[in-house]
Amino acid sequence: EESEIDENGVSYNGLRQYIKERVFGHDEAIDKLAQKIYMNYTAKDNESIESILLVGPTGTGKTETIHAARDYLNIPSYEVNASNLVPQGIKGMSIEDVIVGLYESAGRNLKKAEKGIIFLDEFDKLPDADLDLKQPVKNILLTFTGGGNFPIDNDRYNFDFNSSRITKIYAGVFQRISEKVKALGFNSIQELNDVLGTDKEIRKKIIEKGYFTAEELTRITTILGYGELNRDTKKEILLGSKLSEFSKKKARYKRQFKIDLIADDSYIDAILDTIDKDAQGMRNINNYVIETIDTAEQEILKGNVPKNKQLVLSSATVYDPKIFEVK
Repeated sequence: EESEIDENGVSYNGLRQYIKERVFGHDEAIDKLAQKIYMNYTAKDNESIESILLVGPTGTGKTETIHAARDYLNIPSYEVNASNLVPQGIKGMSIEDVIVGLYESAGRNLKKAEKGIIFLDEFDKLPDADLDLKQPVKNILLTFTGGGNFPIDNDRYNFDFNSSRITKIYAGVFQRISEKVKALGFNSIQELNDVLGTDKEIRKKIIEKGYFTAEELTRITTILGYGELNRDTKKEILLGSKLSEFSKKKARYKRQFKIDLIADDSYIDAILDTIDKDAQGMRNINNYVIETIDTAEQEILKGNVPKNKQLVLSSATVYDPKIFEVK
């Protein structure tokens, strides 16, 4: 596919491909997200900037998507837990502190910072925060989302920050809007899947469940659902994502030690069983992989695994990393 390539060598198709090599299972949402971020990135003065809300369970790839977009476009970003925000003058993280964080991540380059990404996670928890703080913070975020001017004046910095060109991305689980339905899966196994729906449907549920009012959501132009990942997609992430520690280890062992790292089906099933029991979803998968491979890696470094051999991991390796096979 061909698409416009700017002077920095980036394009819409390049952005969506870069994200999809790292985040699996949300092709339609990623296409739309890449569209919005790319249009924001290429916007000139007085051209519209759209804000985005990502809705879905923990560990489905929301944060990884934003990191991938940031890395591909080589722009600064700053992320914060929205539920921790407080009005200026109260001890805690204010929106002014968030702006300063973005400014510093841009190397104190104001022009670059004003084209960056601010990512506010756990946005769904903001309405459940302290009632005395909730409405002032909501009002500040409405101004921020709409593209207001924020004067920064503290002991370190004094400048005016124009938030009209920042890409603002919000994210949250929004637990109360999740609908669990039974779907007939592979080999007649019934799985529970989250059905989130379209932008319009998710927006309606957020309002009905009392998270935000219609007016408060008006300035968020795009809402995208990140549904639960099925088992096949989790397997694809484990074996094929460029963020997968297994993929990275496999490539490195081949390059550095001339050893093929092999995961048999039982290893994959055992890892995915562990993930399914983890409330963090796929978020901890790399930690589990590293833990299972750690002892085998020591044996490689000690010279106990010959070159041009296969190092095979099985379900036994997941439960006892000392158990693996060399073929």
